[in-house]
Amino acid sequence: MKVLWQQIANTTVTEILCSTAMDGVVLDCEHGYWNNETIVDCIRVIRLSRKKPFVRIKGDKQLTQLCYDNECEGIIYSNIGTWCEKRSDYGIGLVKNNFWGKNDITKRNLIEIGQLENISCFENIDEIKRNASPFDYYMIGSYDLSNSIGDVGNFKNETFIMAMKKFESTIPLQKRGIHIVKNFEEYDRYKDYGFIAFSLDTLSLVKGVKELNKYA
Repeated sequence: MKVLWQQIANTTVTEILCSTAMDGVVLDCEHGYWNNETIVDCIRVIRLSRKKPFVRIKGDKQLTQLCYDNECEGIIYSNIGTWCEKRSDYGIGLVKNNFWGKNDITKRNLIEIGQLENISCFENIDEIKRNASPFDYYMIGSYDLSNSIGDVGNFKNETFIMAMKKFESTIPLQKRGIHIVKNFEEYDRYKDYGFIAFSLDTLSLVKGVKELNKYA
């Protein structure tokens, strides 16, 4: 599965991202400035575009339930540790899924993704996999991982490489996920991972601003 990453809280951005051939869109509610109405509206835009909506959060029970109840396809839990458990019981989409009582309740297959962003996650990855309820995907947060090592953006750092080797030796290929922020040329390395997210919207704006600076 391949998706695009959205940090700008705007339905027009969502609509543009949905015009691609990607499978879905991740609404990054940890780093973006989102209110509940915008989250719900963006989820609807994604679903109406016949794409899969995902929301990235950090341990917020109420927000998780809001997303599930509004037919979010899945949740990405940021920076999981040994404490983390699947939380699909927070909400099962009854309100929107059965159209406020009009339709029969149907069981939904929700996708839950645990994101590994700190070096301690890799030191304890066997314990995470054993003690936490199994996630559908385990996803690397490359920049946060490199930051936790103290070498931001250097994916050739020896500790970073060792963490990736530990990840790949522990997690089956189709359960691996990766967030590719700007080094799209690295795609070939991860192309067989089960879940790949590309950051695009903010990066494109930054690139455009840099290009226009020459006219200032």
